[in-house]
Amino acid sequence: MSEQPPAGEESRRARRRVVDNPFEHQDLPSAPARPAPRASDRLPTRRELRELREGTAAREQGKVKLPPVGETVTQRRTRRLRVLGIAVLVAALAAAAFGVWRVRSDVSKPAFTPVPSSLLPGTTQPGQPQAAPSTVPASGAGTLSPISFSLPPGSPSPSSGPTGRAITFSVQLEDKSGLSAAQLTPLAATVLNPQIGWPSQPGVNLQALTPEQVSSGRKPTFVIAVVSPAMIEKRCGASELLCGKGNTRYISTRALISPPAAFGKDIPSFQLYAFNHEIGLALGKREVGCSGSGRPASVMQDQTKPLAGCTPWPWVLGPAELQKALGEPSGQQGSATSTSVG
Repeated sequence: MSEQPPAGEESRRARRRVVDNPFEHQDLPSAPARPAPRASDRLPTRRELRELREGTAAREQGKVKLPPVGETVTQRRTRRLRVLGIAVLVAALAAAAFGVWRVRSDVSKPAFTPVPSSLLPGTTQPGQPQAAPSTVPASGAGTLSPISFSLPPGSPSPSSGPTGRAITFSVQLEDKSGLSAAQLTPLAATVLNPQIGWPSQPGVNLQALTPEQVSSGRKPTFVIAVVSPAMIEKRCGASELLCGKGNTRYISTRALISPPAAFGKDIPSFQLYAFNHEIGLALGKREVGCSGSGRPASVMQDQTKPLAGCTPWPWVLGPAELQKALGEPSGQQGSATSTSVG
């Protein structure tokens, strides 16, 4: 039997508890609940770091453009380099095909419009076909003979007279080469014309020596030699249409009867070009390139090769200058563009 506390003892104990803990009987507010940590406040796990490096997490967020699933950065770089290499190869092949097309089209179409005979001096018409043999021998006698190459009677005279020191030259023809002097001398009327030939240029005072002067021992400043292909190969070391060695410029007889494809069948025009071009080189002029697609080539451009878009032109003067020198109205030649002989 448990012992009962004395009467009034329980109430005294209760009062003592109230005094010892006065707040025990009150409902105090509880501490606010701590919010759950946000995803941005916590440190990423190792797995999340690995996924971020490999691009999985970034792709899901759509922030960056990453390689497909399972493709590493190295594989992506390799794929891009492969695509870039294929693009470069295709561009190179396209450029090569375009270059071949340009060369073929340049050679296949003559695109040369001869100057009308009305624009030419009355003493000669180099734009008209001249009698020439269909073939020439591969080799001649190997000896050169001077020929007469001077302005015919009735040629126009220079307006101000010759300027600069006299530059003498001689035209010589290889014996038994298949050509005759009569087939070459008519070119002098245009080559030496003071209005449209080299003498029309400042400081150019050309004087052709006669065969008698050369035979008497007078030395020309330079020589224009029309020779067989064998002599050109012997003197220049290669089979060329035009070449030079020392003070002698060589013109192949084969070129004078069978010009390059750019001139088509216009043999007289190429004969005029060959003489004008070689005389220009003998005068110290430098060869130039094409000045622009569709423009007449300069007489100092190598027109025995593809013209890079230019059209053949055998004259020292350009179309506009030629028409002006001859007193003809402009526009007859279409796009008359001046060409340089510098």
